[in-house]
Amino acid sequence: MAVQAAETLQVSPAMSGCFLLGALSAAAVGRARVDMGSGYREPVQLYIAVGADPSERKSPCLKMMTQPLHAYQQEENERRAPEMRQQRLIRETREIALRKAQQKGDEQEVARLGEELAGMRETRPYHLILTDATAEALGQAMSKNEGRMAVISGEGALLSVLAGCYAQGPANLDAVLQGYSGEAVSVVRIGRPPVQIKEAALSICLAVQTEVLDSFLQNQQLRQRGTVARFLVAEPESMIGRRQVIGPAMAPQLQAEYDKRLKDILALPAPIPLKPDEDARAAWEDWASEVERRSLPGGNLRGLAGGWE
Repeated sequence: MAVQAAETLQVSPAMSGCFLLGALSAAAVGRARVDMGSGYREPVQLYIAVGADPSERKSPCLKMMTQPLHAYQQEENERRAPEMRQQRLIRETREIALRKAQQKGDEQEVARLGEELAGMRETRPYHLILTDATAEALGQAMSKNEGRMAVISGEGALLSVLAGCYAQGPANLDAVLQGYSGEAVSVVRIGRPPVQIKEAALSICLAVQTEVLDSFLQNQQLRQRGTVARFLVAEPESMIGRRQVIGPAMAPQLQAEYDKRLKDILALPAPIPLKPDEDARAAWEDWASEVERRSLPGGNLRGLAGGWE
């Protein structure tokens, strides 16, 4: 799918490949963990920022790779709508009956209806994707959505928001920082609703102007907080000057299979346990060993501010 999307849109496969990873991350955010053995488990969410100049077709590429996520969200909300309407009508009927029982002084009926209302199941709208939010609003949205959220955007607004968080003093980036590693978030601020999340899970996939991305990478406060180091950053090779005016059409069967696979992941019941096979584990151990060696004193990963030169 990544190769075909690159040919169709005449972009670098590195661009479509990164957006594919972002789509997979969003589909499984907060619901899957990889068991590496010996009690070591990792969440699967990724923070991805792909930088490219104007007219590089980054937004169409992002849209093509993440469209099944938006479609699933719309379809799921359409499916839930009749159930939510029915629940709302039942609740309103019970609340009317409760008020009448209170007026009559029927304590037994008041208690019964109160327990029934408290135990009623509530179907909520399916909410997975945001395009933009402040750090505070993002935490609020995650707390209302079982700690899960995916930010998918063809603009770099989120990076600019994060970079500007310190303009008015210390910033609350807990949702962004803890959402990467699946940790708990507990924030109480005067004048704002508290944010309580047992296991925060945030996925980020952005198509960004190169100037915005460079400004984000050079922000010293974000580097010191470890925000920058959490991002997989890519600046794919430019295809401008070598592109066909119209690339080959996407094979309908391939697009349909890709859509189905993403939607199948979205529909899997949580938790989703993942375990690497022998080849995957060997590749991971080789990579981890290399990072460890390069982090020794004198290594080129030692002492980097947030992981970046």
